[in-house]
Amino acid sequence: KSERFNKSGLIQRISDVIQDNIRTNTYGGHRGALLEKAGITGDRSQFNNLLYNQISDYDTRIDRLNDALLAKENSYYSQFAQLEILINNMNTQSTWLAQQFAY
Repeated sequence: KSERFNKSGLIQRISDVIQDNIRTNTYGGHRGALLEKAGITGDRSQFNNLLYNQISDYDTRIDRLNDALLAKENSYYSQFAQLEILINNMNTQSTWLAQQFAY
């Protein structure tokens, strides 16, 4: 391949580089760099490539963060409801005390 590279022109070299990167199979069974990263529609690489795996990881992370956010939100709602109950109790006591001092 290096001998061919040395004897070929610029366009042939560019073509070889492009083909190496988009090749579906090489002699060693490896795919081209672009297919390894992005995959190709209708092929097993469509769901088994670097970008798909990263997006899948991000989706999983987003789901976990959404669950944590929902749990935190529910915790705050619970605390706020408890605070409202305590404030109402204090208002009731305040009203009772005010009535006691009024007489």
